[in-house]
Amino acid sequence: MLFRLTLLVIIILFYDQLWEFIAHGLHLLLELSHQLFEVVEEGLDILVEFLFDTGGHTTQIIVFYILLAIILYVAYKFLRNIPINICRCKDSFFLYWLNEKEEAIVFYEQQKAELANKWQTQPVNQKLKVIAAGFVVFSGVIVWLFFL
Repeated sequence: MLFRLTLLVIIILFYDQLWEFIAHGLHLLLELSHQLFEVVEEGLDILVEFLFDTGGHTTQIIVFYILLAIILYVAYKFLRNIPINICRCKDSFFLYWLNEKEEAIVFYEQQKAELANKWQTQPVNQKLKVIAAGFVVFSGVIVWLFFL
């Protein structure tokens, strides 16, 4: 509970900085993936040029088709797993929602019982003070709404 409250306060107070941090993180991830791609491409260039004894243009064409085949294979595997992953996410979200709902109901019941017990243990004069304060507030709202 404290973690959620802390996270909520951080999101509210540092909204702009949080989005900047996320944008910088995504930019860093994109930059690292680009550098990794360049390393793989250069390695394939050297390997193809060494194995097949080809020129620069021919090597680039061969490497392009090798990389295209790798990317298409990864995309195929990824797209085949999307329905399975969506079902898993849906099921896990549903279980999470049920768990949170159950915790909220238990918390509500505990609070309700605690307040009922607290009300029962109050002396009569305290109860009358609370009822009178509520009546005064309600009357003030009615006067403010209709007569001012």
